Parts: sequence; C-alpha cells; structure tokens
Amino acid sequence: MLHTKHSGKAYLIMVLTQFILSYIVLLAFNDTRNDASIVVLYVCNSTSMVAGATISTLGTKYNPFKNRIKASRAQFRLTAAIVAGTMLIGLALSYFFVFAVQATGYEYSGASLDYTTTYGIIMSIITMCIIAPVCEEILMRGTILDGLKESGERKAVLLTGLLFMLMHESPMQTVHQFILGVVLAYIVIVTRSFVLAIFGHALNNVITLGTVIIEANFTTGGVSDTVVMDVTTVFVLTSLLIVGCVIVYFAMRGLLTATAKRNSGENAVNVPRKPTKWLNEEFLTLYTGRKEEKKPLDMLVYSAVSIGVLLWIFLLVTGY
Repeated sequence: MLHTKHSGKAYLIMVLTQFILSYIVLLAFNDTRNDASIVVLYVCNSTSMVAGATISTLGTKYNPFKNRIKASRAQFRLTAAIVAGTMLIGLALSYFFVFAVQATGYEYSGASLDYTTTYGIIMSIITMCIIAPVCEEILMRGTILDGLKESGERKAVLLTGLLFMLMHESPMQTVHQFILGVVLAYIVIVTRSFVLAIFGHALNNVITLGTVIIEANFTTGGVSDTVVMDVTTVFVLTSLLIVGCVIVYFAMRGLLTATAKRNSGENAVNVPRKPTKWLNEEFLTLYTGRKEEKKPLDMLVYSAVSIGVLLWIFLLVTGY
C-alpha cells in the first residue's frame, strides 16, 4: 500500500526531472523552438512522469496496473459520455476563466507543433494521444491517487485534480484540467479500473487535438488563443455548460449503477440522485467496500502543491 509521502515524492521528482531534461534539450537545440525540439520536450515531459512514479515507489513493489478490475463495454461507453460532458463543462468554464485572465494582460506564448504539416499532425497524435495519456495516468491516477487515498478518498480525488491541473503548468488549461483530473480520479476510485482513466484521458486529447487540427487547417484565422466575450457567446457557453452537466449527471449515475450491479449483483448499492452524495463518505465506503483510515497528509504533499502553485504563478506572470 502506498502512503501520502509517495504521492508528494512522485510529484516533486517529476518536476525536478522535467526541469533537468528540459534544460538539456533546450541547451542541445540552442533554445530553438521547432517541431523537432518540441517533440523531444513532449517525450521528456512524459518520461519525467514515469520517472516520478517509478523512483518514488522503489522498494514497494507497486504496480499501477495490478489489483484492478477489468472494465466492461458499458463502463467504456459511459466513461466516453462522461468525458464528452466534462469537455463541454470545461470548455464553457475555461472560456470565462481565460477571458478573465487575458483581461489582466496575460498573453500565451507557449510553443506547439505545426498542425498544418503531416509531420506535425502525426507527432501530435503519437505524443498527445498515445504517450501522454499513459504516462500521465501512471503518475496521476496511479501513484499519486493511490497514495493520497490513505488520507480519505474524497480528499484524494480533489487533490489529484489539483495536482493534475498544476502539472500542466498552463494558466490557459487551468479549469479544464482540474475538472478532468477530478472526474478521472473519481472514475478510478469507484470502478477500480485504471484502464478507464487512460481511455478517458486519451479520448479527451483526441477530441481536443482533432478540434485544433481542424481549426488550423480549415479556418481563415488558424489556431487562436484569444477569446472574445459578447451576449451570443455567453448564451452559447451557458447552454454548453448546462448540456455538459446533464450528460455527466446521467452518465455518471449510469456508470455507478453498472459498476455496482457488476460487483454486487442483486445486492448492488442504490446510487443517490444527488451528486453531492456521490462523494459522501458513507456512500463511498458502502459502494467501494473500503474503509479508509484518513491519515494526515505528508509534508511532501504540501510541498508538491506549493511548488505547483508557484510555477503556475510564474508562468502566468511571464506569459509562457
């Protein structure tokens, strides 16, 4: 069993490894941002996540793929619906958030691949839709989530979402990454299927990347991070937010019900209608059959969160 110290250690090792590898890559490419250097940076970032998960759990014989329940087709379908709804919610809330951030003068200047070339598209698919989901999930919904569960499953879900958000070090993605991180962590908690998190993460990236590629190749303005707010936009975003919430509500109830019936048959736990009770300690304990000890968080977790927040602020100020 992992402890909260493993979670904090994994995140801190990931950050340190990421900085070292990124520095080496930028030095090797003379700080030039082209498709080749960006691909190598993507791979280094993914490598740092696996390094954090692996080094922090040395001696524990921990394997994120072990002791998991095989997901059913129904669970995959419902997870897909949940991710789709989550993306609508994230899109709406992120738009409002990014508008507020840009009002402070923030301008995004991060590097990205050229989505108008075959090389850029192929490498984006490999790095963002295959490598990233696996490596990020090994760290986040594997080592970090399993370690944080020692302090309670509700706290583990929320803290995993927070660390997942901070890990991306992007003010532009803050809201969506937090929501997605919380949702994927909750899915793993209740289904005990690690593969569903990888699937949901990959689906999110496929849809996002597909949208960006279409925007880059089939619109006159290309890819733009600038948002404009008017009455029509507010109406559309509010509508997307409502639709997303409805989809997530019914899909999540369906996932909980399908999982309960699969695990307990006729003795399945009834799923509460109120979403606030889905994170209720009594329901989670009854549903998962696991009583957590609720130990206090390790100082390494607080350090991980603090460093993540400082990096986020630094990136916001510098516009990276």
